[in-house]
Amino acid sequence: MSGYRKCLVFAVRRNLALGPIAGILSNAGLLQRLCAAMGRRRQERLTWLHSLNERLRSERFEELSIIDPMTGLGNRHAIKQWPDELADSRKDEAIAFIPADIDHFKHFSIAFGHMRGDDCIRRVSNALSSTASRFGGRVFRFCGEEFVVVLVGSGPERVRQAAETPRQRILQTHQPHRTAMTPYVS
Repeated sequence: MSGYRKCLVFAVRRNLALGPIAGILSNAGLLQRLCAAMGRRRQERLTWLHSLNERLRSERFEELSIIDPMTGLGNRHAIKQWPDELADSRKDEAIAFIPADIDHFKHFSIAFGHMRGDDCIRRVSNALSSTASRFGGRVFRFCGEEFVVVLVGSGPERVRQAAETPRQRILQTHQPHRTAMTPYVS
């Protein structure tokens, strides 16, 4: 059924409910203009909805491309963007990058299984994140069991503290690691 006929059927059905106004709406020229206007508005709404949907989908894909799904941390793609954001707002402050990884993680994952390995990565990321937030920084999961802590405006002593604090917290959890040089995850 053509758009004009659909509109005409719609208008006739509406006329039955309108009673005396039905005679006014039965004017063919008026009906054509009404149908055309309704068609244009519908098309405008559809175009707007499609563009909005595309924009939201694009934003969601970008978000997914920079977030590590296991830990919720930014990944190595996010780490490329963050210093640019900082450079705009804090030009004169030093930026410290602290690399961190889980010692002998591959052996741990093989010995205890991948589920415990994932749990270990989450625990380490939580320890690093809580420390980084106290020091005004952020943590990124670079790849696998490797992380990067980024601190802004911290002197050498504060950076050393920020690196040592999560290491001590992780050692104090006494998570066993029978294949490493130390008996616990470090």
